[in-house]
Formats: sequence, structure tokens, C-alpha cells
Amino acid sequence: MSDITSKWPSNHAVRIDGDIIIGGLLRVHQSSDKHVCGQLLQQLGIQSVEAMLYTLDKINNGSILPGFTLGLLAFDDCSHEAYSLEQSVKFVRFDQDLDYNIVDPTDVESACKVNDTVDSAWTKSSKNRDRGSRVAGVVGASTSWCTVQVANLLKLFKIPQVAYWSTINDLSNKDRFPYLFRTVPPDRYQAMAMLDFLHRFNWTYVSIVHDSSNYAVRAVEELTRLVKASSICLATTQVFPHDVRDGIGSYYDDIVSALLSKPTARVVIVWSEEYHVSRLLHAVQRKNVENHFIWIGSDSWSGRQYQTLNNEAALEGAITFHPTTKPIDGFDEYFTSLRPLSNRRNPWFLEYWEVLHNCTWSNTDTIASHNRVVHRPPYRTVFPRRCTGNERRHLSLDDYQQLFQLQFVADALLAFAYALKDMHADLCGVETPGLCDRMRPVQGGLLKKYLSKVQFKGITGAQLSFDEDGDGPALYTLLNYQQVSPGVYNYVTIGHYSDKIHLNGSQPQFKLFSPEYPTSACGVPCKQWEVKVVLEDKCCWRCEPCGDLSSPHYLVDRETCEQCEEGSRTNASYTGCDLVPAVPILPTGWAILVIVFASLGILTTGIIGLIFRRYRMTPLVKASGKELMTVLLFGVLMCYIISILFFVPPNFIVCGLHQLLMSHGFTVCYSALLVKTNRVHRIFQNGRSTPKRPEFISPISQVIITVILIGVQAILSAVLMAANPPHVVRSGANDGEVYLVCHCFVDHFSLLNMAYPILLMLLCTAYAFLTRKIPDQFNEAKFIGFTLYTTCIVWLAMVPIYILTASNLKLRLISVSFAVCLSATVSLACLFAPKVYIILLRPKRNVRMNNAAMKHANNCHHVVSQSALSHTCSNQDESTPDEHEHEQEML
Repeated sequence: MSDITSKWPSNHAVRIDGDIIIGGLLRVHQSSDKHVCGQLLQQLGIQSVEAMLYTLDKINNGSILPGFTLGLLAFDDCSHEAYSLEQSVKFVRFDQDLDYNIVDPTDVESACKVNDTVDSAWTKSSKNRDRGSRVAGVVGASTSWCTVQVANLLKLFKIPQVAYWSTINDLSNKDRFPYLFRTVPPDRYQAMAMLDFLHRFNWTYVSIVHDSSNYAVRAVEELTRLVKASSICLATTQVFPHDVRDGIGSYYDDIVSALLSKPTARVVIVWSEEYHVSRLLHAVQRKNVENHFIWIGSDSWSGRQYQTLNNEAALEGAITFHPTTKPIDGFDEYFTSLRPLSNRRNPWFLEYWEVLHNCTWSNTDTIASHNRVVHRPPYRTVFPRRCTGNERRHLSLDDYQQLFQLQFVADALLAFAYALKDMHADLCGVETPGLCDRMRPVQGGLLKKYLSKVQFKGITGAQLSFDEDGDGPALYTLLNYQQVSPGVYNYVTIGHYSDKIHLNGSQPQFKLFSPEYPTSACGVPCKQWEVKVVLEDKCCWRCEPCGDLSSPHYLVDRETCEQCEEGSRTNASYTGCDLVPAVPILPTGWAILVIVFASLGILTTGIIGLIFRRYRMTPLVKASGKELMTVLLFGVLMCYIISILFFVPPNFIVCGLHQLLMSHGFTVCYSALLVKTNRVHRIFQNGRSTPKRPEFISPISQVIITVILIGVQAILSAVLMAANPPHVVRSGANDGEVYLVCHCFVDHFSLLNMAYPILLMLLCTAYAFLTRKIPDQFNEAKFIGFTLYTTCIVWLAMVPIYILTASNLKLRLISVSFAVCLSATVSLACLFAPKVYIILLRPKRNVRMNNAAMKHANNCHHVVSQSALSHTCSNQDESTPDEHEHEQEML
């Protein structure tokens, strides 16, 4: 056989006879674009073959099957999709046409004569064996996309299939794959487990690296879909090149550089075969960034030792996931006891022995040693040392460690065994040993039914069944690659996933001397009082203070800041607001000055009132209209009282007085002034056009009109108080304090109460302006005008102050009380002080109008009407003293 490649891949197969034959597709060699099958998978490949044989022994030598045995026909699919399909065709041909008998395995010569490509020693028999010896089902294939190809073929012939490492989500579709089951969960659960772990550690900005295999691409698509639907963002996604030769590290260096371009995305999810993982870690070490990345690994390389060799520092702290498994009891002893001289049923064991011990069985293209025929792989080096079969094997990490995936291979074969057991009990009866006619041959559709309902204890003792999609239980184990002591690294189990992440007592460790994991977020962590302002990418943000200095705010969550309600302030953790104890505004500083000023005003008002009463019969008091002056003086007194009342601790009564006195004080003042100015205006205005005396200018008429005007305010106040009764409210200020104040002081609705007195003031001002040119002998109108002009200026200045001091209650209170007090003082000074001055200090002027003055008035007949003076200018000398007094009073 000089043409090596024509004999490669060899049609090696595991062939074990039995009453019911189960097919198997195993991954013994890597795939190769040039030769279909590549290098031997030293541990994964051989261990999976031996795990299936070990389980078959358990089934046939135990009490699982009642009186019949399972046989095995297993091929290597080399993880090659087309080759898997080619191998699976042999199951269909075997099921339809052929029966095989085992011949003497020591007769190598006859075996080679029968079929040069068949090395195991099954030959086509001339007579039919029991028709129960058929391929009833298939275990495999090894990878997801090989499984897809095989399942599409087997479903046409209704042959059930149980996969053991195929995890893509597509295989859960029972419409596409009705005869497919698997002992592993689909990748969507692994993606969900990873996402839950990211949330648990609050890693919100991550990168993904994966290979270009269909398995990895589909898994990453599912992971990306889940990530985008969550609060986590992807920084970058990198793909390992499809075909990278050894020694070419620039591809991996470029991937590491791309990951480093997103420096805050320290978490990297790697969904790839261990081959790429190892070279990626080498690139990380070349760039001296071993302490930068947090690796999250998929089940395709979780727990493996291969990628850790010389990469321990770069891999330290990695978190990996794989379906929950346990070691198979007794398998370690079984596997390490295998020798080429005794292990004749595994056709790849000789090749494994050569790779393990760097020796060669023969220098020829085929190996015919110890009654075995093995075609040498075309790429395998021929070592000068000859193998003897007695080489010592060491149970160490370098040459053997039981792989966690073996459980799924064993459970896949056990699923067929227990399903056949249940079928036998129903079709043949529990008491009937061996196969009955109803199970000759095994109907695939019926076996599928029993597989969907089977419940059994797996090879490790765990309970196993398939869900409605034919999937295995969604259970994952979490491993943490730790430096357990200086220079000693190992995978440590830290938890598991079922419906969510459950961590063990030991927390994951990042580095031996830095156990806490760093953050992986686009934005830096915000301080306690700062809120995240999200940028274009939802995981990237900047930090800004929550609220402003003018009002307290709190954090609803890390991205939402809301203002505290009035009367409360932010708590120490900025997560809510606490009610601030309210206090009344006590007089201090300027407030005391206003109170003193108002008190002096009250005292002065009282003194003036006494003086006017004492001299009420004098010409000056009578001429000024003592009735309206008394009303005006009472209004001034009310203004002084309200100025002090602002600083009295509020209650229902005080607030009621606030609402009444504030409006009524000014209403009383301006009602009296309006009546006076209107009277003067009508007297002088009518005197120009008619000699008839104006109506309603008598003292009693003036008082009645004043009372009516005040009554309007009383009605308005009653309506407003009924709509909004007096009450005490809490009001915050910019000093952080909360004060108890009357509602009318902060409630703009209550300001309607001031609309009426303001209207009266404006009318008074208008009349004062109209009567500004009357003779000097009637100059009280000028004093009224000065009073109103000054009052308007005071209130025009006070309005913006009132608006601008909304957040400074003390200043607002002082400004309003001072404005009220000043308005009252202006009225007192302009309207009463001149008269008091004449009464007390110039009593000689407090007499009837002398003749000279009267003559001057007569000469001004164009201003004052004759009817107003009751006589003409020519008869003025005949007027009596009482008439002169009455004329002055009228003005």
C-alpha cells in the first residue's frame, strides 16, 4: 500500500455484536481540509470511544436489558459534515440490506482479503442472522452541524438519534428534527447563564471573541440577542480566522489589540475551540496585558488543561461554563489499564499509543502488529523507537485526565438501553426474556416514542429525561481558574446554574494577590450623589450631580434624579427624601426693626386719634372731614397691626387675621381716600359748568359710600375664605429650613384678595392727579396725591421683590411687612402730620377762614361754584361765621 492518502481516512469502526445494534458517530480525529480527517484527538477522541465501550459493557453485563444485548457499530466522523453524512449512510445500508458476522479477530489475513478497507473483522455472511440485529438507533454525531446533517438523513428512515455534544438551538425544533434527542442542553441556556453571571457582577460592557464554526456563530448570535435585550452592551466582536497555520501569531495579536481599543470592556466572552484559546492567550502574554482581561469561557474549552499550558498567568481569573457532569466511577481504572495487547476492539488505540509514547509500531504504511491492521495517518511522524506495547503509562495531567463530556456519551447509549427496556416490557412482557417477535425488527417510530418518555439514572447516578424538545436538563457548572497557591493553578468549582446562578461559599477569585474583580463598564462609577447621563450607547454614560443647589434632589435609580417635595431634604444616601421639621419664622435682625417701627406707628396712630378727638370741634379738624379721617386712621392702624402679625407663630386664627387684615387695612384706607378725592373733584369740576350743588357730598353720604366700598371687600374675602379656608402650611426655603407659614403668604390664589384694594388705590391716584391744580387754600388734595404717588412707588418696588424672594421666606416676609408699614407711615405723615402740627404748634392758624382768604376765593369763582360756597362773591361779606365753617367742611 504505497499510496497513503488513498487509504486515508481508513474505514475503521468499532464493531460489537449484539441482538440490537446501535450506531455511533464519534470524533476521534480533527477535521482537515486536505485529508478530511486530521490529527488524532489524543484525549477527547480516544476517551469518548472507550467511554462508549465501557458503558456498553455495563449495559450488557448488568441487569438493564432482560435477556438481550446491545451491539455497537461506531465510526469516526472527524467533525466533518460531509464525512459524517457519508458515514451515516452505512447505518441506513446496514439497516436495509446487510447483516454482518464477526469472524475470528486473530485471522488478520482473511480479514484483509475480505475487505482491505475493513480492519475490524466483520464480513458479509452468506446466511441471514436474526433480523433483530439491526441499527435501531444512532448515538452522535460529535458536533452540532454534523448532527444536523445526520439527523436530516436518519429521519427519512425513521431512525432515532441521541446526540451527546451537539448544543445549537436549531436542534430543539421538533418539526425539523422529529427523531433527534440529546443529553445536553441547548446553547441558549448557556448564554442565559453567562448573562445572569454578568448581571450578578454588574459587568455591563463586554466583548466577544469566537471562531468561525457554525456552532460558535449560532451560539454567539443567541448570546448577542440576549445581550441586546438586556442592560449590557457589546464593545466589540472579534472572529478568529478560519485557517491559521502554526507560528502565525499576528492574527491573534490583532484581536488582542482590538480588544484593548475598548479598555473599559475588560470582560471578554470567548466561544471557541481550545486551539484558538491557547493562541489568544499567547498573544495576551506577548503584549504583557495578563492582568487586564476577565475571560468568560464556553463549554467548548471549559475545564480543559490544553489551553492552560504556559498560559496560566493570562488565564488566571477566568470563569468558564459547562453542562453539569460528574466523573464516571471506575472509568479511570478502566482506561489507564488498557494496553494494545488486550484492547483489540478499539481500532484507533494503536495510533493513540504511538502519539502518547512517541514510538512507532512499523515503518510501513500499515501496522500489522498483534493481529491488528491500522493505516498510518499521512501526516504522522515515524519515530525511530519501536513500540512494544509494554510502555509505562502515567496517570497524570500530561497524558490523562477524565474529560467531563464523557458522561453525555455514556448517557446517550444508556437512553437507548432504558428505552428498549421499556419497549420490551410493553411489547414482550416483563416475564419474557429476550426479544419477542414484536421487537423483530425494532420500529424506529415506536422507539422514538419510548425515548421521549424515558426516565433513568445516568452513568453518574443523576436522574435524566428529555424535555418536550428532546433536550437534556439545563444544568451548568461554573469553574474559576485560580492560582490556589503561588505558582499552582487549577480549575475550582464555584457554583452552578439551573434557573439562575447559584454560587458556592467560595467567591470567584480574579488574581491571587488581587482577588476582587475589576469593573467592566463604559462609564466610570458615579459618586453617591451623581446620576448617570446615558450617551449614544446605553452602557456609556457621564456622571453629573443629582439636581442643583437651589433645591434638594434624590436618586430614583442611577439614571433618574427627581426633586424632593417641598418641605423635605435629601437623606444621607441620596436615595430618598426625609421630612424636615418645620419651625415658625421668628423675628430676628430686620424683622425686629420692622416690629419696632410698626409698634411706634401704632403708638403714633393712637396719639393722633386722641388729638383729633380732643380737637374735633376745631375748624381744622371739622374742615378736614373728621368722619372720613377717623375711618382712614383706623385703616392705618390695621396696616401697622398686620405688619407685626406677620411674625406671630401661625395658627388658624392668626392665618384668618392675615387674610382679613391685609386686604381690609388697605381697603379701608383707600376707600376713605377715594371718597375724599372724588368729592373734591366733583365740587370743582361741577363748579365750572353749573351752579347746582353736587349730590352726596355731605358727611353722612361720604361715610355711607365708604362703608359700601368696604363691604365689597368683605364679600370678596368671605368668598375666598370659603373656597380656601385659613390654614398653616409647610414651606421650604433656600436655607434648607422648612417654615410654618399661613397659606395666604405662599398661596397665589389668596393674592386675589389684594386685587380690590389695588383697584381702589389706582382710582385714588387718578383722582389725586385730576385735582392737583386746585387753589392752595384747598391743598389737602395735594397731600392725598403725594400719599398715593409714594404708595404706588413703594408697591411697584415691592412686587418684584416679592416674586424674586419666593425661595427666601424670611426676606419675603420682611419685605412685605416693611412695605405695608411704610405705606401706613406715608399716609400718617402726609395726611395727619400737617394737621397735628397746626393743632399743636400753630393754633392761631386753626381758625375760620379770614376775610382776605375769602376774597381770594371769590376772585377764583372759575374754580369753585357758587352753589358749592352757598353764596355769590358779591354777597360774601354778608356770610355768617357758621356758613364759612360749613363751606370749608364741604371742601
